[in-house]
Amino acid sequence: MLTLETIALAARLKPQQIIQCLEPYVSERRQGRINDVLNHRIHNVQIAVERPALIHNASAIVRSAESLGIHQFHVIEPQGEVSSKRITQGAYHWVNLHAHEDFQVFREQTQGYTLAGASMEGQSRLETLPLDKPLCLLLGNESHGLSSEARKQCDYLYGIPMLGMSESLNLSVTAAISMYVLLQRYRQQLGQTNDLTSEVRADLQAAYYLRSVSPRLAKHLLKSLASTG
Repeated sequence: MLTLETIALAARLKPQQIIQCLEPYVSERRQGRINDVLNHRIHNVQIAVERPALIHNASAIVRSAESLGIHQFHVIEPQGEVSSKRITQGAYHWVNLHAHEDFQVFREQTQGYTLAGASMEGQSRLETLPLDKPLCLLLGNESHGLSSEARKQCDYLYGIPMLGMSESLNLSVTAAISMYVLLQRYRQQLGQTNDLTSEVRADLQAAYYLRSVSPRLAKHLLKSLASTG
């Protein structure tokens, strides 16, 4: 895991500097894998979970989000850590996790995003949610669903039709279905597999290179780079 000192050093440097510095120490195979992942990363579809009661469900959503190409994950009023290695299989290393102390802080940091909340009573459907603007999916607590504040601030409340005898889906299953459907639609509409600007792509590539070398080596190299820069 990167130390706070290494993170602080990286913040002082430009992403391209970090990439060029670390590239000789990242295998060609890993570089190819990172490039392929970046070719499928989506920025304008994000996901948030409000007050998850079972933290392993939130951790499972992190894993699904990363696997499907989402790299911005929000937890509102988290009740514990969402970086369980056993459940996320290391996915949290490749996702930007944002913990928000309350709903208002979350909304301030996602301004400009359409907010679509999952609800059993939701009248909208995943197949018809508008994708003309950046969108953030919002899921609520496993037992109580979305808070009244969250419902009021959602632009849309959507539901997944239940066609069997079961009355509801597990939170992580709801999240996986929601992300898959929205991302399929978004990529088709976009006409390509990612929506990263050159700046965001460089930021992610630098972060992924940092996580692909040993923490000690990363610290040493960035220290040397910062001292000469």
